[in-house]
Amino acid sequence: MLIEAFETARLRHRPLVPEDLDELAALYADAETMRYIGQGLPQSRAQTQAVLEFILEQYREHGLGLFATIEKASGRFVGRCGIIVWRIQGVLETEVAYLIARDCWGRGYATEAAGAFAAQALAHPAWPTPYVVSFIRPENAASLRVAEKIGMTFWKERTLMGLPALAYRKDLPGRG
Repeated sequence: MLIEAFETARLRHRPLVPEDLDELAALYADAETMRYIGQGLPQSRAQTQAVLEFILEQYREHGLGLFATIEKASGRFVGRCGIIVWRIQGVLETEVAYLIARDCWGRGYATEAAGAFAAQALAHPAWPTPYVVSFIRPENAASLRVAEKIGMTFWKERTLMGLPALAYRKDLPGRG
């Protein structure tokens, strides 16, 4: 079920590679950018390396994962977006996830990327779950708007990493 590199109107999306560590570490080191991700704390280079290794394992195990998000006009790494497959409280979940560099907020990049990855899932005949989901901190109004703009609706409240999260869901046609 491999999702390969692809382009949207303003962005290129490609699998992350070990050489992306510097850009990813800079993204994850920004406290404001990481405010609603994981435990809500910036990550060290070593922590980012561990995340990158998890992402690379996702590619090997599931054929998909988080991708580098590149601004086409400049060639600049502006974030990481894609699909995370993980088991949460015993349930297999496929999450549409997006994280854009703070200086690129407000440009619609998260909506463009998340919508594209959700569409990839919707079009895939062998998708592992009958839906895609995004887990969003209740206070993250911008991310809640992204989920709604790409056609997701509130599903249920969850606790992830000991913190409250809202699960927004989009059912795959004929399988939800």
